Amino acid sequence: MAPYSRNLEAKAEFELPLAEGLNEVTVFFDDLAERDARYFFQLDYLEGPSASVAVAVPIDGKVAETIETALDSMHFDRTTYFDGDITLLLAEPLPVDVEVNVAVEGDFMSTERFDYDFTLKAGAARLVIGPSEKAPADFRHFRITLKAGGFVASRSLGIEICHTARQGAAAAALAQRITEALDEVSEFSERDTVRAFARLASGRGGADTDAMIEEILPSIEDCHDCADFSLVPLIWSRTAWGKDIGATTRARIDRAILDFRYWMDEPGNDVQWYFSENHALLFHTSAYLAGHLLAGETFARSGRSGVEQSAVGAARVRAWLDHFEAWEMAEFNSAPYFPIDLKGLTALAALSPDADIAERARKGIVRLCEVIARSAHHGMVTAAQGRSYEHTLCAGRSLELSGVARLLWGTGWYGRRVHALPQLAVCLRDHGLIVPESLGAVASHQADEHQEWRFAQGKNRFAALYHYKGRAFAMGSSAHYRWNEWGYQETILHLRLGKKPEAAIWINHPGETIQFGYGRPSFWGGCGTLPRAHQYRGLAVLDFLTLEEQPDFTHAWLRRRQTVRWRSKIPITAPSPSARTVR
Repeated sequence: MAPYSRNLEAKAEFELPLAEGLNEVTVFFDDLAERDARYFFQLDYLEGPSASVAVAVPIDGKVAETIETALDSMHFDRTTYFDGDITLLLAEPLPVDVEVNVAVEGDFMSTERFDYDFTLKAGAARLVIGPSEKAPADFRHFRITLKAGGFVASRSLGIEICHTARQGAAAAALAQRITEALDEVSEFSERDTVRAFARLASGRGGADTDAMIEEILPSIEDCHDCADFSLVPLIWSRTAWGKDIGATTRARIDRAILDFRYWMDEPGNDVQWYFSENHALLFHTSAYLAGHLLAGETFARSGRSGVEQSAVGAARVRAWLDHFEAWEMAEFNSAPYFPIDLKGLTALAALSPDADIAERARKGIVRLCEVIARSAHHGMVTAAQGRSYEHTLCAGRSLELSGVARLLWGTGWYGRRVHALPQLAVCLRDHGLIVPESLGAVASHQADEHQEWRFAQGKNRFAALYHYKGRAFAMGSSAHYRWNEWGYQETILHLRLGKKPEAAIWINHPGETIQFGYGRPSFWGGCGTLPRAHQYRGLAVLDFLTLEEQPDFTHAWLRRRQTVRWRSKIPITAPSPSARTVR
């Protein structure tokens, strides 16, 4: 079966001697040596004597089947919770009592997990998990595990949670919104270096803030994947408010900074991802600013002095800015990666000792804010995206870009996990950043005429993007983009109707058939095969050509609970309350 290839099913046929009775088949496999790798195996019995395949279970087989059926058909009573109880519904009651564990998890970078245990009595068809006002915000995976008599089975379901009632309407003045954003992140965000940054920036240093930093430091010290995301706000915090950090924690921060691996040419053995543009920006920004902070120290991996390390980082930052100014985002228009680029650019704008880099970073921030505004429908990004995930597509109000729109233009809400929001707020407050107020009217279009926008991103303009919007709808697509090729995490068409962010629609070809799985592409995030797309104003046509190894259907996400009416003569099946699938 070697060598492996991503997102492509490999097949092989074997002849096996089978004896009467129990036979055990063992499959050996190697590692793909890549992060986020998941493997699925399927054995098909093609021909031979009459045989059956079975999995031993410690309970009656029919009861086990009912539990599996219950998992397959269960769903939440809503796809988005702003208030009220989070309630799980079963299509049919179970015939036996089952123990239920509900583990609430965030995205792949989240450090949080909340576990709840229940007993679901025989005959019950619903389970109240608890009030959404007390649940962690953002798009959350709920891993539901059912256990009966030693038999255990589980699956994941995804919902969005946003605390809109507590947040209320945004303040009218920018200065008030800056304070509000720092307060929100300081008090309600996930415990990480971004929250510690917001707390230090708003005068909330102390033992608890130090503890937040200490909790994240091991991932930086061990060079975990995405440690660079945590390092940038940590370097900024250490530079600007080092005196407000406890001496013990401050010394540990310095040691972690000096021992970190800043690029692939430095010695090390880890799974950090250096290759995408957003990671490259953060690695180079970190090396540049860390070297300037600890100018007289020696960086362990490179052996360079701080001055030398900063000079190398500065050269690489300038090269990154050259590329960005020519081509912008390779991960074009991507909702989860705007904040990562803003994380690096805001740090450069605030801390760069070189005036040219600081000025170029400020211009880059304003350009990204313009792209966000032009691609937005009432503040919510609604556009083709070069990298998408289920947890960013299926959420609306809790996305970080919603919080960015609230900060800049007064329209939006806050989620729990953020990357750049407090850094952007501090740049606006303390470092002379000015984002044109006129972009607010672009982001939340209210005029009678419609907006039409064509632009391109990526090296050699490989992603030709088209966007069209009015008050009542917005739609964006990518034209002539690698059609009929194997896809990754691209969303080629995205639209919204009305003023509810939840009234979003997109069409894709699933990369896997597990709803709320973690594939890249996944069931909703990305495309297994990329369609030919063409859009003219409010009309778009997608043409998919799939291969035998791929799922044999395309589907459209449309939340039926929203005030959206549509007609179709195509037969429809609905596998969940959140989706309509066209076969």
